[in-house]
Amino acid sequence: MPRTKNFGLLTVMTRAFWDIERTQDLSFEPFSPKPAVGSSVIRLSPCDGDKYPPFNERVLRRIVKCGFQERRKQLKKRLPLGDVKWVDLCAELDLSLTARAEELKITEWIEMARLIDANPLKDNPQQSNEMFDVVDGNDQVLRQVERSHVHAKNLLHRAVHVFVFNKRGELFLQKRSLLKDSSPGLWDSSASGHLDVGEDYPDAAVRELDEELGIMQEVDFICSIKPSERTGWEFVHLFKCEHGGPFNFPYSEIACGEFFTTEMIENWISKRPEDFASGFIECWKSYR
Repeated sequence: MPRTKNFGLLTVMTRAFWDIERTQDLSFEPFSPKPAVGSSVIRLSPCDGDKYPPFNERVLRRIVKCGFQERRKQLKKRLPLGDVKWVDLCAELDLSLTARAEELKITEWIEMARLIDANPLKDNPQQSNEMFDVVDGNDQVLRQVERSHVHAKNLLHRAVHVFVFNKRGELFLQKRSLLKDSSPGLWDSSASGHLDVGEDYPDAAVRELDEELGIMQEVDFICSIKPSERTGWEFVHLFKCEHGGPFNFPYSEIACGEFFTTEMIENWISKRPEDFASGFIECWKSYR
């Protein structure tokens, strides 16, 4: 609970992602030597996707860590606010100007992280009226159609996927935001997206890296993949590049991300393909 000595970084970061149920208290009698503290068994279950609004985990962790490093000091002296003014933040969250870390509720920490997040696309999920180039079976442009109509009618269109590897050969995968209109909450390529009207594939790949991961990087072409139900009826061009992070991604697009070895990904896909966007699996098959 807030305003108690047990309320700290671990509490906030755990409860931001997990529901906690205390299932059993354990007696100290079976233990030898007898412990000086009591013990309990708890069950952690992932929070429902709509329990909290989407937020950037890295921003939340950074501000919570700074806030609790000296928990009795006022937050205005501790937090990395960027361009946000403390007085404006307090007004928005209805906080005291002298608020301390231990006084804020989980929901207030999360909302603070949302307000401090400087990513320009943080509240910009895909727009249903976005225009796409619709193409024929030879990937030649026919006309421009709104995104929602393209997806509803399974019209052929264009997309890029980019695999970002670090120096150890590990591949960065992103977990798609729950705000996405396709494959929400599933693991996907490092960066991916549709081509803008009139845009070519390499330029789209570079743009998606900037928009989704916050990096400017040249890319190398790997292969092209023909449209199918598994790709969402997209002509896909797959690219790769090398970058070790850190990445700055908008939570409207990406919930989280991590580097994985190719062996781990291969094993994961074989055992739990339902964890991945089908378009990524098609890219992975073509890459391997």
